[in-house]
Amino acid sequence: MAEKIKINLNLLKYRHSEVLGELINVGALIYYTNERRFSFLYITEYDRLQKTYSSFNIQIFKQQIEFLKKKISNSEILDVYDDSNKLNVLSFLEKHILPRDSSQLQFSDDIVMFYPKTFFRIEEFEEKILSSYLLVTSREVNKNDIVADIDRSLNLWISPDHENRVAKIKKDFIYLPRKRRL
Repeated sequence: MAEKIKINLNLLKYRHSEVLGELINVGALIYYTNERRFSFLYITEYDRLQKTYSSFNIQIFKQQIEFLKKKISNSEILDVYDDSNKLNVLSFLEKHILPRDSSQLQFSDDIVMFYPKTFFRIEEFEEKILSSYLLVTSREVNKNDIVADIDRSLNLWISPDHENRVAKIKKDFIYLPRKRRL
């Protein structure tokens, strides 16, 4: 059996308003378990946020990202495993990087992935994360675009029921309007 690389992903989500409750992915923190290191990816273009929220402040957002970059680069990866020796990066992040509260930026729950070591390329993987999870520009989409985006996201995981998931998603999107601005 081929050796696999275990990767943990936590998406950084931006919430403009507690009242609205909308979340937009603005970053991704990847923990490579084999190398015991973090890689922090984030958006560098703010077109989508500016068009979505007229009161979006780029300078404050950039300061928040810089703060997170420093905290991540300065933090020693003490122990990302919980008491039962289970990978728990979110708990580590909440204790040492960004506590869970009602602030604008919050990390999502852990998403654990496995990749065959022989086919894994860090640059390609990180590019897939950027293109699949961190949409930068607003665009008009139709149902097929949404299903293709979800299909691409599901392809990131080694999933035996990948086809079943995509079929269910296509069925659920039957009543979605043909075109919609995201």
